[in-house]
Formats: sequence, C-alpha cells, structure tokens
Amino acid sequence: MTKFRAIAMAGITGIAGLSLVGAGVYAAGSLSRPQLTTTQGLSVVLSANGAAGNYTPNISLGSLGPTGSSFMTAPALITITNNGTMTASEVALQLSDQGNNTILEHETWMCLYSNGNIFANEPLTTVKGYGQTAIGNLTLAPGATDSYTVVYYAGTNENTGCGTAYTGYSATPYNGYSGQYNSTEPYPTGTTNSAAGSLTNAAESGTITPTVTVSYIGVPGTITQIAPFGQSKTVANTGSAFGDQLAVTGSSGPVTYVVTSSNSHLKVTGSGAITTVGGPLAVGTYTVSGTDSDTFADTGTWTYTLTVTKGTITCTGSHGGEVHWSHWGDFNDQLSETGAHGSPTYTITSSDDHLHVSSEGRITTDGDHLPAGTYTISGNCKDSYGDSGTWSYTLTVSK
Repeated sequence: MTKFRAIAMAGITGIAGLSLVGAGVYAAGSLSRPQLTTTQGLSVVLSANGAAGNYTPNISLGSLGPTGSSFMTAPALITITNNGTMTASEVALQLSDQGNNTILEHETWMCLYSNGNIFANEPLTTVKGYGQTAIGNLTLAPGATDSYTVVYYAGTNENTGCGTAYTGYSATPYNGYSGQYNSTEPYPTGTTNSAAGSLTNAAESGTITPTVTVSYIGVPGTITQIAPFGQSKTVANTGSAFGDQLAVTGSSGPVTYVVTSSNSHLKVTGSGAITTVGGPLAVGTYTVSGTDSDTFADTGTWTYTLTVTKGTITCTGSHGGEVHWSHWGDFNDQLSETGAHGSPTYTITSSDDHLHVSSEGRITTDGDHLPAGTYTISGNCKDSYGDSGTWSYTLTVSK
C-alpha cells in the first residue's frame, strides 16, 4: 500500500514532502464517492483500543493532560478497515482535538508509527494546520485493513518522547498495549520528561481529547460486457419479433445503458433491451455501441452487432410429371416450396420450348402433341424478404 509522505516541516522524524489534498477532495468522516447520491458500497471505519465511536469514521481517544511538567500516553493502535464492497482510495487519517485547547495543542506532540517505524512526530497544531492530514494516498480493497500506532506526549520541542524506530512487532511492548513502536518506555511511569520541562502553567491546567477521522474517496469499478455481443439472423427474422438483452458482470445494482454510436435500425433501451426498427432489415451488418454505469459509478463499454443474411427456400416440383403421349394436352402441375415468407416468385434460368412456368410456379406445356421424351426446366425462387432457392422440374412423355 502507498501512503502519503509525512508532513514536510522542520523537526519531522519521517519522510519529507507531503502532498496536500485540496479542500473538498476528501469526505472526512462520511461515506462518499464521486458523483454519487448513494452511500452504499463504500464504508471505511476506524477502531482503536479504548476509543469512543469505534467502527465509525470518527473516533475519540481518551482525554489527556500534563502530569506535573510532562505526560506521555499509552500507545493506541488505530486500525482502518474497509467494510464496503468497493475499493477506497486516498484514505487518510486526520487528527484534531475535540476540545480545541489551542494552548495545550501547541505543546502536545503527536507521534505516529507505521510498519515498525516512526512515520511522523509533530505538534498537534502543526498537524491541524495542514488540514489535519497525517497520512494519505492509502488504497484499501474491500475487506482490507491498515494500522497505525499513535502516542501523544508533552513538550515545547521535539524530543525522544516518540521513541526510536522499532524493528519488529511486540504484543505487549508498553503498558500492556500491543502495536508497533519502541519497546522501551522512554519515561517510566511516575518520572518526568526532562525534555519537556518548560510547559506553561496554562497548558498544565488543560486537557485535550484527541480525535481521529478517516477521509477517503471511492474508486469506481469496471463493468465488463458479457455475451451476447450480437446475433446472426435471416432477413425474415429481423422484423418486429426480434429482441435481445445486453448483459454485464462486475456491476453493483441496476445498470443503465447509454448509446454513443447509434444505428437507425437498432434500438437499445436504458435497461439494455435491443429491438430492430423498420424491419425486416436488408442483408447487411448493423452495429450499435455505448457505455454503461451502475448506481455506484462503476462504468464500462458495450457493443452489439446484428448480422442479417438471406434465408434459404427449398423449392420443388414434387417428383416431376409423367404423362402418356395422348394425354399431353391435359397436363399441368404446380411448383411448391418450404421456408418462404409469403408467396415466392419463380424465375427460369434453364428453359425448354415445350414447358412454361408462370411467376407463381404453375407449369403447363406449349405446342402440339409432344413427342415421347424427357423435358427439363429449372430456375430460382425468391420471397419478398430476399430469401431464395433453386428448383428443377422434369416432364416425361411416353407412348
């Protein structure tokens, strides 16, 4: 996990160079996400030993004040937890004083430990002056946690009240409180802090109540389109009966679909239902695409292609005709088909002078008495949607 670097001030004991966050970027102590009206899906909370308001975005540590000329609190292990269903980004801890005792805040130092090292060691007034942000740029996936240990001590100047870097983890390094910090108490209980002996009388009479607030923004997730990505249909099946439904994965809650590249023959509703317009459609390819989003600002893209092809008609003249020579004048027959939409039109591609085929597929003979023999004619058939097929017919005349 990446964290903000510690506050860049003289006297800091961490890494220099804080990138400050402008007002309004963080939603301190609230559930937030860019451009959202809902708070579901994102919930980052805090907890600390003995704190009030645990498992909320705001907690208050125990009130503290100087004893004699100095004090040092027992370390408090603060845990940040993402209880939401989405990633939280730019997670930061903000520290302040609930009572706003500006005199004592000036002489109260906040020491923050992270991963076994001193992350920051600054007066509370300095931390507050920089938007209260002690850490930031932390990314927490759903269910993930991160922890820091904070110690408050009195003094007019920075001193070793923060302790030295701790190289490991001890379950009970100081006064029975677990955490990552120096395993040696710099000022044993009942002794004074020699480096903090110049506290003012006004400061000695006051107390502060350290408060810790988590601030963060949400990271919109990505919605991924899944099948169907399109269909292939014959002309006749692209009329009013055609329909399909877009589908995605990775969304939270209802998904809204928006068309960004349209096609006049495909209609896509906000819920992702697809129908054709002005069908049956001509043979060709029809594509429409756009974006999608859910109620948590997760976004994605989608595309859909409808391929329209000709259907196939099976045209036939049954088994052909067979007549005796003396009965040829009474002959007629009818071509038939399967798979056509409406009545097909028949055309001749290979003719015979003695056979006639009408556009409706009616077969008759031409001329006087046909000699015994075989007469064949063939052609194409086509319906009003462009579906087509071929046919062949043979007439056998015998004595």
